[in-house]
Amino acid sequence: VSSQNDDETHFAAPWAYSGARADAMRRVVEVVTDPSGRGVDPKAYRTNGKDSSRDKLRVNTSVAAYDESSGYVYLQIEFAERDDTVSAEGEKTTATFDLELLLWDDDEVVNVRCAARDRPKTGVWSLSYVDGVRFSRNAARDVAESVRVALGWEILPVIS
Repeated sequence: VSSQNDDETHFAAPWAYSGARADAMRRVVEVVTDPSGRGVDPKAYRTNGKDSSRDKLRVNTSVAAYDESSGYVYLQIEFAERDDTVSAEGEKTTATFDLELLLWDDDEVVNVRCAARDRPKTGVWSLSYVDGVRFSRNAARDVAESVRVALGWEILPVIS
C-alpha cells in the first residue's frame, strides 16, 4: 500500500502528525522498535488489544535507513512464529514487511509505503456496503495501520 498509489486497492491515505519533524521521526523509531512488539500488532489494533497476536508472534524490527534532513525513515518488520520445534531460537519467519515513511518539511504530512516481501499466505474477510463480502490478502495495510494507531496519528483526508 502507498499514499502515492493511484490504484484504489493499494492506496493508503497519508498520515498527519503534530510537532517537529525530527521529533516525529524519532517517535516512529521508538514505537516501532519497541522490544515488546506493541508498536506493530496487525491484529490487536482492530480490537483495541483484545485479540493480540503477540502471544503467537514475535516482532523483529530494524531501521534500514534514517535521514532527518530529508525526513526519510525505512523500517524492516519481520514476524516470526513462536514454536519450540522450529529452531534453537524457537522462531520461524512468517512474513517480512518494508515500511517507508517520508515526512515532509514544514508540513505535518507523512507519506507511507508498506509492502510485503513475500506473497501473503493468509487474509481477512470483511463486509462493506460498497464491496459486499470481500477477502483481502493485503496484510501490508494492516501492518501500516497498526503502526499509525500505535503512534496515535490521524489519517489525512485526501480529496480526489
